[in-house]
Amino acid sequence: MKALFESLRRRQVRIALSIVLTGVVAAMVTAIVYLRQFDVTGTAFLGGVLFAALVALATRVSRAEWLAARRSKQIDRLRARLNQEIARGRNATEAMRIAETRMRLLSDAV
Repeated sequence: MKALFESLRRRQVRIALSIVLTGVVAAMVTAIVYLRQFDVTGTAFLGGVLFAALVALATRVSRAEWLAARRSKQIDRLRARLNQEIARGRNATEAMRIAETRMRLLSDAV
């Protein structure tokens, strides 16, 4: 339970930090636009900043998708292994039941 609380708190801190940093970047961009008074170099600079932000976002999204696909494959493999172990357990239980029945028959015969 404590680990779950720590995980949630870390996630909340990351979300809050990303919101604050987004606000800071937005304020910086607004200040640059205001101070540059919409000249060409300022617009080119902001275009570069926006392009870099889009590339960073695309990179994070693709990494998250790749990670989700990887985890899905891992889960599928683990489920298959679990099903195999369940089948082995059932077979072993059945074999033990048959062996126990044979042993009873043998001991009753003697």
